[in-house]
Order: sequence, then C-alpha cells, then structure tokens
Amino acid sequence: MSYLFETHYHTPVTSHCASTPAGEAIPKYIENGYAGVFVTDHYYREWFYEDAVKDLTWEQKIDKWLQGYASVAKAAEGTSFQVILGMELRFTDNLNDHLVYGIDRDLLVRYPELYNLTPAEFRKFADEHGLFFAQAHPFRVMCSPRDPKDLHGVEVFNGNARHNSHNDTAEAFAAEHHLVRLSGSDFHEWDDLCLGGIYLEKIPQSSAELAQMLLGGEVSGLKIPGKEKE
Repeated sequence: MSYLFETHYHTPVTSHCASTPAGEAIPKYIENGYAGVFVTDHYYREWFYEDAVKDLTWEQKIDKWLQGYASVAKAAEGTSFQVILGMELRFTDNLNDHLVYGIDRDLLVRYPELYNLTPAEFRKFADEHGLFFAQAHPFRVMCSPRDPKDLHGVEVFNGNARHNSHNDTAEAFAAEHHLVRLSGSDFHEWDDLCLGGIYLEKIPQSSAELAQMLLGGEVSGLKIPGKEKE
C-alpha cells in the first residue's frame, strides 16, 4: 500500500501569499485520498523583520512563524491525517525558493537566520543535521536552477495555477543530475488544491523521518495531472 502526501502547502497564517484557511482545505485533502501534508510556509529574511515580529526575540519569532503549521495540525485533530513540518526557504541572493524537510522547532531556535547562508553552506548544514534540501520550481520566471551538487532533490511538478513553472524543464534537470524528484501542488488557493504529491510506502511520523526517507530514495511515485502514478 502506498500513501499520498502533499509536499508543498502554504497557510495564510504565516505565508502572506496564501488565502485558504487550513480548516477548510484539510478536509478536502482527506476527501481526495491524501494521507497528509508537509507544511512549507515561507521562511525568508523580510518576514522576520516585519513590524509584527521585528521586536521579538528570535525564539518568539520562530513561535510566531510556526503558527501556520499549528493551524494545520489543529485542523487535522481527530483524524489519522499526518501533518509534517517543512519550510520553503529563500536565501538573500535572489528569489529562488527551496523545500526543506527534517526541521523542528528546536533546530530553528538553535540556528537562527538560516536564510543568511549560501546554498552551498546550507547543503553542508543539511547534511550535518539530516535535512533534505530541494529546489522548488527552479525554472519559473525570476528563478534559476542552483548548482545541482548543492541539492538533494528538485520539484519536477509544481501545480501553482498562477505561474508557469516549466515543469518539463525541471524534470529534465532532475534526470540529468540524478536528483530526487518531487511533485507538489504549491497550495495557496483553491485553484491549487490536490494537484500534486508524492507516494510513500509508509507514513513518516516526524519531519526527521520524512527527510531520511527522501534521502534514501523512498519515493514510490509522483502525482502529476494527466499522468498515471509515476
């Protein structure tokens, strides 16, 4: 048996670009056969210096950032639906985005301002802490592919309906460089609902376990509209 997971999910609590409350979206994911979601709210320098959080301690800032994840966990209470913490990390050099799994509150508090690292530095950090590091939609306008040696994986299907992510080009990039392939809806609004995902043979019980599964190549298939499970 395989289990379908959403890999790329934003909440309006933390990601300003999202608009659909978890309490409305999560029941729809359950209805559509998903076993869980990986919450990947945006983590970038500007967010942590907005007026609402700029005067908080770093620990308080992280607790504020985690409220989006907490809203999804609350929406899933009383069900078997699994909610896993991740993030969409943006460094300060450009507008590229990156999906990271394996994090928890303690790591985010102990290592502040991860956005100040370079991709190469973050890859080293990821390897030291058991994190999985992939680039999201690398061929979207205003984005560019990272050096593949700095990545574990790449998003080969991004379902965001308001962007052309040139998924076929991302697929070719992943194949050429032997990167782990991800598919995600990039859920912000109803138009993005349940478009992408990955299949796993077991349900990860934590973000750390998910990262180890991905690093071990334990993705058994991808959900991509118009294609059979790959």
